[in-house]
Amino acid sequence: PPPVGASLAGMLRDAESLFADVQLVLRDNGAPIFAHRAILSRDGALAARLSATDSYDKQGRLVVPWDEDAPTALARARRLYGCDADGCDASGSEAAVELRAHLLALAAEAARGGRSGCVAVLCTPGAQWGVDRGLLAFRSDWFRGAFAYAKRSGRGSEVTLSCDEATREVMPALFSFLYAGDVDDAGELLTAELVVPTALLADQLLLEPLRSRAIELILEAVDDANTPSLFLDAVGLRSAELQGKCIEHMVRHFPNISSMHFAELPEEVRDAIRKLAAAARANPLCAHARLRDPREFQAILRESLEEQVGRHEQACDLQREEVALRTVREAPALRWGPRVVYPWERVREPELEKQRVQLALDRGARKIETLRAFIKAQEHAFARTVADALAPR
Repeated sequence: PPPVGASLAGMLRDAESLFADVQLVLRDNGAPIFAHRAILSRDGALAARLSATDSYDKQGRLVVPWDEDAPTALARARRLYGCDADGCDASGSEAAVELRAHLLALAAEAARGGRSGCVAVLCTPGAQWGVDRGLLAFRSDWFRGAFAYAKRSGRGSEVTLSCDEATREVMPALFSFLYAGDVDDAGELLTAELVVPTALLADQLLLEPLRSRAIELILEAVDDANTPSLFLDAVGLRSAELQGKCIEHMVRHFPNISSMHFAELPEEVRDAIRKLAAAARANPLCAHARLRDPREFQAILRESLEEQVGRHEQACDLQREEVALRTVREAPALRWGPRVVYPWERVREPELEKQRVQLALDRGARKIETLRAFIKAQEHAFARTVADALAPR
């Protein structure tokens, strides 16, 4: 995707493939400059020449003779597109600020239905909008492909956006983002009422910056009432992060989840969440742990089991070595007179200490068996089909 900001450096560089509608023919017969009328019209002299010209090439681009050499004309075009003299992004410069104001003005015109000079028509449920094809194609690969397909199929520049989220309330604010290219201009789309439709619409139009911002806000708004519906939206958005957050919340707060909305989930999903909530409550490692994936949960259990088994075997080996060493130390010495007991050989209440150690080892063995039985029960509860129900999609 193009960089965020008002600079249209990439749009000028790829103007020919981004539906340029103007071809500037230079006085030195150099390579023509392909550009877009919506941007060139910022220049008074160019705007007047564009209005006075009525000659088109085979691609339908307006052919405009321009009395400048290539370097001068290219520098003028770059300035109009918000670039520096080398054609690079000049965000923050006076030219970029002026361009941003111009783009927002174009977005406002599109929100009112479009101006007469627009060469593309965007059809949404119940409305039509006159839009600047090059700008939308520059911001979104979806629009780029849609306009290219419309051109190949003989439908000119008319594109239909069949999406329930593309309403009359959403589209004007969306145009501000599409034209200016800054998520900060999409504030009206990121309200509590519109953030979910915005995420779905941005996902379809391949507007990743807007989609990411919307999902960030949705993640902060997960609660007991909306979690089931947000889970379904997360599946549609293919957002593993949002899907996992919804599962984790439903598992952790299962008794409080709205029964009305929970019933909207598929039966296999409801069954998996019930089992995962029960597993979280009975988890021998950590009761009420935050769980979101049965397979990940089982992997953690198996890893913990292996670690506990290893530690228990190591403790048993150390105990056997200690017993053997103590037996050697307590063997009668082959010497005359009483045996000398050195300080490091003194063990207080040796038999009692031995029993305590053995009890600790026995408790560890029972914990291991309990964990092993719990893992076996979870493997039975979370069969492949149940685990698949909560897998990221």
